Amino acid sequence: MPRSDRAKVALYIFSYCPFGAQALDSFAEVALFLKEYADFKVKFFSNMHGEHERQQNMIQECIQKVAPDRYFEYAKDYYEKVYSSCASQRSVDCDKEKTTELLNEVGIDSNKVFECVEKEGEQLYQQDKNDASSLGLSGSPSFVINGVYTRVTRTPEGIKSAVCSAFNTPPEKLEGVETLDGEILATATGMVTKAWVFYNSEGVKIGTSFDLAGC
Repeated sequence: MPRSDRAKVALYIFSYCPFGAQALDSFAEVALFLKEYADFKVKFFSNMHGEHERQQNMIQECIQKVAPDRYFEYAKDYYEKVYSSCASQRSVDCDKEKTTELLNEVGIDSNKVFECVEKEGEQLYQQDKNDASSLGLSGSPSFVINGVYTRVTRTPEGIKSAVCSAFNTPPEKLEGVETLDGEILATATGMVTKAWVFYNSEGVKIGTSFDLAGC
């Protein structure tokens, strides 16, 4: 992974992919923790779950445009307060209603967000789909750090480890966090549900096996 003085960290997801939505929760936590030291961006590149997902993708694109300083306040509660209520309903009305409630709760002007969705949402969404295509991404969640696809677990500590590896000199806030040079159980889709580590009779590690999950 290339290193830099200020890391650039992007999470690519589908907003109603359960694994992507869970990753967003962890990603938001880390973004709020390290916002002084790195640039964090969330990008959306599929609406395979339906029109409610297309709408939410564009909503989150637009929040990042019209209220970038407040976006991760929305993102950290999205899984609990929007996704969990609307994923099973697959309804654009539920998605808009719960989104509006959360926007109001975190102090973001919902009128500005939905105006952006109408005028610019499709363009912003298409740009991120193009970016994902150029990087060869297909699974949600996927992480791109300093312009390079990186295998990362979806936990806050896993994401911190990846970000820590991206600095020329990690900030003091990351003191004690293991970099990706240490062993991190990760997959091409950015998450692991189960992992087994195998050792020979002398106690030497000989391999690792994963159960994979992602959209």
